[in-house]
Amino acid sequence: MPLVRAKHAGVARDASEEAERIQTEVHRRMSGVERLRLALSMSEMFRQQALTRIRAHHPELDELGARKQLAFELYGIRRDT
Repeated sequence: MPLVRAKHAGVARDASEEAERIQTEVHRRMSGVERLRLALSMSEMFRQQALTRIRAHHPELDELGARKQLAFELYGIRRDT
């Protein structure tokens, strides 16, 4: 299955044009609340994956340290502050 180029910045997609069309239609049918819940769920999933990666690369960090590292990576906030 060939990759589909996004319409912006030349970013490669990992879905066919048909899959992208179907996904777009699914999103259009969702209410605003459903789309917001989906976005929040995806954001939380991303954060959990990022924390898992940080813990694997920095086993010396406790929970607070791992969260400070995540804040640094996301927002440029230093973890020692």
